[in-house]
Amino acid sequence: MVKKDKKLKVLKTISTINGTLYEGETVRFQRKEDGHYRVKDAMGRIWFVEENDLQEANKK
Repeated sequence: MVKKDKKLKVLKTISTINGTLYEGETVRFQRKEDGHYRVKDAMGRIWFVEENDLQEANKK
C-alpha cells in the first residue's frame, strides 16, 4: 500500500491530449482510483498512471 504524498518515479513517458509526463520525472501519489494511481506532477497537474509504470523514487 502506497501512502499519500509518497514520491514515485515514472518509468516510461506517457503522452495524452493534456500533455506529456516524461520518463524519470518524480510525482506524488494521491490515491488509487479505478485501478490506476492518481498522481500529481511538480506543476500540480493530475495524472492517472498504471501501477506498473511507477516505482518508488529512492529505488534504482
